[in-house]
Amino acid sequence: MDAINEFKSRFKELARFIFVANSNVIICLFIITVAGVLAYRNAFGAPFIFDDITQILENTKIQSLQWPWAFIENNRRPLLYASLALNFHSGAFNPFTYHVFNLRVHILAGIMLFFLIRKTLLLPVIKESLRQNASLLALASAVIWLLHPVHTQAVTYIIQRAESLMGLFFLSAMYCSSQYLTGKKLFWLIAAGITALLAGLTKEVTLVLPLMVLFYDRTFISKDFRAVWKDHRPLYMALSFTWAVMIYLYLTTKPEERLTAGFGMQGMSPLVYLINQPAVILHYAGLTLWPHHLVFDYEWPPVTQLHVLLPSIVVLSSWVIVLAVAYRRYRGFSFLLLSFLILLLPSSSVIPLKDLIFEYRLYLSLSCWAVASVIVLHFLVERFVNQRNRKAFFIAVVSLIALVLGGLTYQRNKIYTDEETVWHDVIRKQPFNSRAFNNLGEYLIRQGRDEEAKPYFLQALALNTAYPDVYVNLATVLGREGHPDEAIKYSKQALALDPHFPVAENNWGSALSQMGRYSEAIPHFEKALELGFVKAGVLQNLGVAYANSGQPFKAVKVLKKALEINPGSEEIQSILDQVLSAVHPQALPPTGPIKF
Repeated sequence: MDAINEFKSRFKELARFIFVANSNVIICLFIITVAGVLAYRNAFGAPFIFDDITQILENTKIQSLQWPWAFIENNRRPLLYASLALNFHSGAFNPFTYHVFNLRVHILAGIMLFFLIRKTLLLPVIKESLRQNASLLALASAVIWLLHPVHTQAVTYIIQRAESLMGLFFLSAMYCSSQYLTGKKLFWLIAAGITALLAGLTKEVTLVLPLMVLFYDRTFISKDFRAVWKDHRPLYMALSFTWAVMIYLYLTTKPEERLTAGFGMQGMSPLVYLINQPAVILHYAGLTLWPHHLVFDYEWPPVTQLHVLLPSIVVLSSWVIVLAVAYRRYRGFSFLLLSFLILLLPSSSVIPLKDLIFEYRLYLSLSCWAVASVIVLHFLVERFVNQRNRKAFFIAVVSLIALVLGGLTYQRNKIYTDEETVWHDVIRKQPFNSRAFNNLGEYLIRQGRDEEAKPYFLQALALNTAYPDVYVNLATVLGREGHPDEAIKYSKQALALDPHFPVAENNWGSALSQMGRYSEAIPHFEKALELGFVKAGVLQNLGVAYANSGQPFKAVKVLKKALEINPGSEEIQSILDQVLSAVHPQALPPTGPIKF
């Protein structure tokens, strides 16, 4: 009986602590959650688009839950694909479940940002007026960050959960680190190490996490860098373990899987990438303040003329110098605006990525602008509004900003209704974007609208004659239209630009097969397979070519492999039956000549 009474007493104390002592925090978390759901309520019906097709719908690896080795092997982002696998096993190819997951991650990231800001504003070095309003300022910052429309690319575009999921773990690691820095409790040290590792297993931006914690420590906790290492060495050792894991994942990944980043990027030297980034960063800064012209895919062309780049280089350099000088006197504010740049280092520095700019790269950096904006607003209200009305005026202004941002996010999500709308939006805003024209054409091909797709491919080719994908797509359309000679011509042009383009090899082989030149087609299909394009369609094409060039046993072998990849294909099964009938006429009745 005493034990039961003791349990009841402890339970009441816990309930009182949670719901009374921390009632303001619970209300804040409720507001963050409701704000996120309302802003993204029209995103749940968005379909799979663009990279979602290859990374989710055509990705056989996520159809297995053999964790962890199935995801760690040859994979730089194992946790990302593990999350997709969990989604697949709960909702298969229903995008709704993926969108629910993405929004949950985004809201949780907003909650972790709230806790991190609140914890920081309660530190002794922070100005008294900010400490008194820590929860309100943290809530305002988290809501503004959460509702900013630039995040739609990291939330509504399913595959870009890589950024938001990494962001959640990154912010969690920052919060756990701040708790350890102020209390040195083992629990927070372990939690910081684990969340940092989870972030590293999700995306490479985590590389700057130890640097961010170090900067945070020096700014708000330790008096100098000697004290940083002396007092908090275990934390930095735990965080640096993530570097070792990420390096291992990179080194064990096949070279072809690293093509989106690295010093070996074709057509983009480290120097060219670096000198173009000031303009990109200033564009990012503009979007944070006025997100009026969001673009799904910029295809931002690299510039090499120094006189064109010089203004942005001067502005950004001045930004850094001014903040560095102001750091001693305005430490907190300088920390925020310098952190904006630090968080962009993995994508906006000397290491070339496939594209100069993508809006989802702002996911973490935007938090610095959100907090800085709220602090500035608080300062202005304190300066110009009488004490009696300050809080009400501040809440009113923040609410208005949140309503505007939430409305813009809701509107932005409408372009994700289907992929055709996405690319039309890009073309409207970036009429010289050859990739947008090509990708719109590819979408139309997948919908069986070849005649509509062809003009978009021709427009893409007019904008960029060195774009191998366009030549391949034109070859596909022309082959279907019954012009194999033209299809071969465009396939050759694609391979002249990219000798290791398997789809071009497959298209060339298909055109030759259409002309009845099966023996000539075989090497092209085999080359496509050799280059890693192991698809049921390629194997089917090769099987037909083998069968019609007098090699039925090889045909049976590759057709069976095609059926393993696509077991429900009646077309492949029918071709296989015809080949078997020709090999063993007594087993199956003849069904006529094998057709391509």
